Amino acid sequence: MDRVPASLMTDLTAGQRAATRMILESTDRFTVVQGVCRGGENHPVPGSHECHQSAAGRDPSARHRSGADASRGREMQSAGVDARTTASFLHDTQLLQRNGQTPDFSNTLFLLDESSMVGLADMAKAHSLIVAGGGRAVSSGDNDQLQPIAPGQPFRLMQQRSAADVAIMKEIVRQMPELRPAVYSLIERDVHRALTTIEQVTPEQVPRKEGAWAPGSSVVEFTPKQEKAIEKALSEGKPCRKVSPRRSTRRW
Repeated sequence: MDRVPASLMTDLTAGQRAATRMILESTDRFTVVQGVCRGGENHPVPGSHECHQSAAGRDPSARHRSGADASRGREMQSAGVDARTTASFLHDTQLLQRNGQTPDFSNTLFLLDESSMVGLADMAKAHSLIVAGGGRAVSSGDNDQLQPIAPGQPFRLMQQRSAADVAIMKEIVRQMPELRPAVYSLIERDVHRALTTIEQVTPEQVPRKEGAWAPGSSVVEFTPKQEKAIEKALSEGKPCRKVSPRRSTRRW
């Protein structure tokens, strides 16, 4: 860290700085970054990539790879990180092993992005392959977001039952300031307070594309009949212009 320019860390939140420092300084094989929704939990990896390259004097052998979904992979690629899906990494690496080759990951840092969505079998395979190649990995995600379709919750278990170091990022960075308190309320499971905050923000305050539909109020209610009409229109691929929500009067 002494060789990393301070300018690379100044725009980070406290949680992002802690995660970046952990990634760069830890000698452990596996570390974990737990971040809330819209908290920029994937930001430390492009940031650590830049810091690591700076500290290493732009060593071309120092590699960062991301096990992300396709859309997240494009974000990582734009930051200079070699990105592919977890399924692609498992397939290609296992194919090399079947052909008698052992990949060298000794100077490679992997990001297992959206780790809360990875099942136990795929996580175990990925870790085994990374260990076999001598690499390191950071599992990043949010326990409260989408869960795995496959059995198991390895990301949650890594935080609760393993010896891995965990950096926690609680700051919301990708949300307009007026709605940020509502997000914190949802994180705390306080739905009533979140909706009260949202009601105080008018639809005109929320950025929208020109000509986009805007509700009459920031909190609206759809009746069961309206919900069925919307579902029917969606299933038939038809517009549903006659269904208008009403301002919510429901007590939460």
